[in-house]
Amino acid sequence: MISSELLEIVRPLAVHFRTSGFQLFLVGGIVRDEQLRAGSWVDIDLATDALPADTKRLVAPFSSAVWTQGERFGTIGCRIDAHEFEITTFRGDEYEPESRKPMVAFTPSIDRDLARRDFTINAMAVDAETGELHDPFGGRHDLETRVLRTPLGADTSFSDDPLRMLRAARFHARFDLALAPDIEEAIDRQRDRLTIVSAERVRGELHKLFTGPNASRGLAFLVAHRLLDRWIPELAGLRATYDPAHGGIDALAHTFAVIDALTPDPLLRMTALLHDLAKVDRLDDHATRGATLAVQRLRGLRHAEHDVRDASRIIEHHDRIHAHVGDWSAADVRRVIVDCGSTLDRLVELSWANAAARRGDLAANCRAQVEAFVRVRAVLGDEHDDLGPELDGRQIMDVLDIGPGRAVGEAQAFLQELRLRDGLVGEALATQVLLEWWRARQG
Repeated sequence: MISSELLEIVRPLAVHFRTSGFQLFLVGGIVRDEQLRAGSWVDIDLATDALPADTKRLVAPFSSAVWTQGERFGTIGCRIDAHEFEITTFRGDEYEPESRKPMVAFTPSIDRDLARRDFTINAMAVDAETGELHDPFGGRHDLETRVLRTPLGADTSFSDDPLRMLRAARFHARFDLALAPDIEEAIDRQRDRLTIVSAERVRGELHKLFTGPNASRGLAFLVAHRLLDRWIPELAGLRATYDPAHGGIDALAHTFAVIDALTPDPLLRMTALLHDLAKVDRLDDHATRGATLAVQRLRGLRHAEHDVRDASRIIEHHDRIHAHVGDWSAADVRRVIVDCGSTLDRLVELSWANAAARRGDLAANCRAQVEAFVRVRAVLGDEHDDLGPELDGRQIMDVLDIGPGRAVGEAQAFLQELRLRDGLVGEALATQVLLEWWRARQG
């Protein structure tokens, strides 16, 4: 079933293709999501038996823009009104065993094109003129019965592109699909082929999982089948790791509960996935050791360096708020703000999630600490926008009548501590206190 509104968008183009002797089908996720009544029509994928040169000619009268970056793979992109279309010539690709990159081959058959797709739920097509569903592999029935299957044998599908094993976890989670038995069996046989998949593609698939629903369900599948061992080998060990602070559940279950309590921010959820990895070796000093380990794992997945730095910083300080002991003073809060910098909001969210993932009195105590931190931070107001020393290096040299050198840095550290302890005291008092410190230092 396809909505009449969607057909109105694509039908004029489909009629133009038909009168020129070509077929045009809606394909991919838009067809799947329309069956679920969950479609969005910003990006529309279409497939045709027209070759790319014909497609360019046919879309030109309708389009305000045409792009051809994917032409050698059979894809022509265009913008028609408010919608972007990608129109791809039917493909019947073949794969070399040692590579996941296909040998691109065009075919006149829509069935052969659909057979090369990852799962039956994505191997449906809809005639873009009539709205008739073309479903040679039973994808609609699989959606209705909540089963994930491959159009061809699962071994063939995963051998062609091993990333599909990770994608299975995402669809398992997103659509609450049971996996056909041959999928799990094929994964256990084929998982070593993930060595031919680039780290960038693995990272992209994880981010899609993190931005969707039921992320922990997909992650549990990945860990159970050891599909992430190459990139995050410590995950399996979390299942046998226990921390009394988690309230009787293993560290992997705790990690999944934290992830489920977070908003679908892919970097924050990735950070949560890594935040307790160092507990596999031992519990003490796990935050500091975990921050170092996270750098290795995130770089291994080719994350941008600024994301690596942010995630590592959050992990280093992830116990600072919810595991704080005693009352929060303004000085305590200022120190956390300075230490965490631009990652503070994400750290606070991770702290809430860590509290939510605990049980009983442990959860209540952690929530109370986060609430108190947030309260004191709010009282500080705009003051925490700049928590640096009130005198800069040039002013320090003028006040103390000294030149550049180690003493300037030590004076800055003294003023920084004054700023954190007492808040804004004003330049006059800061100068007076600095001079007193300097005289005492001089003896």
